[in-house]
Amino acid sequence: MKTILVINDNSAEAENAYKLALLIAHQAEAEILVANICKVNMLMPEKIKMAEVNELLVAHHEIENDFALEAGGNDLSNRLMRSINEVDFCGIKEKYIAQEINKKNTWLIIQGMNAMLPNANLTNLNISCLLNKVKCPVMLVPPNWKLKHFERIVYLADLRYCRIEIVRYLARFAKLFNADISIMHLSARGLPHMEQEYALNIFSDEVCNNVNYDRLFLNNTKERDVIKAVHVMIDALQNDLLAVVNHRFHFKEIFGRYINKTLPEHITVPLLVFPY
Repeated sequence: MKTILVINDNSAEAENAYKLALLIAHQAEAEILVANICKVNMLMPEKIKMAEVNELLVAHHEIENDFALEAGGNDLSNRLMRSINEVDFCGIKEKYIAQEINKKNTWLIIQGMNAMLPNANLTNLNISCLLNKVKCPVMLVPPNWKLKHFERIVYLADLRYCRIEIVRYLARFAKLFNADISIMHLSARGLPHMEQEYALNIFSDEVCNNVNYDRLFLNNTKERDVIKAVHVMIDALQNDLLAVVNHRFHFKEIFGRYINKTLPEHITVPLLVFPY
């Protein structure tokens, strides 16, 4: 069974990330592991009452009506609650946390990002350091993001270096929500643009033929400004999940050298960062 690990720093942002983990875990039939990285006031599973879980699932059409909620909602939320465990990572260095994460064959890590830089005493987790050591992607959730089903997922890459294992992961994830996936090609710095016919041939031969997903699309843009491209992906094309690779190609143009405790202001949807 898949394991989804949620980073808990006892913040409202962590609670928001935990709710997203519940939604994904229900779709993927996965277990949830809550990783407490600081002393908590209340255990995370106890913060989200069963009635709140039921309401969450009803809001996203997992249970179609009040009758179904009364008949089966409690059983569903009880099953979700039984699949949740907690682990104490308070004061533990990232390399040891990463060892435990890899040992558990974790499928996804979810981190709620702060609206502002937190007090250094509240948390000592360096997400960039953790990403350098784990084998699974980390989903970073903006503080004001409203919980919803994912409908459109975009992978920002230079198509010439597109990683098939990442597209396959995204395809498995997208199937949970019946979502579209698009690869937005932005040429890496110093490389020429790709002509449309050439890009479509590579996309068809190298990507589609190696990924079994029929809702996979290509967006070949000539935009060189990554920040403008991100705005287009989120605001104009209404993608609700953005995927990038740690330290590769456009990563530095979005984040700088590393991921801070907060997301850049232009990232308003969850960001899935894959290890390099």
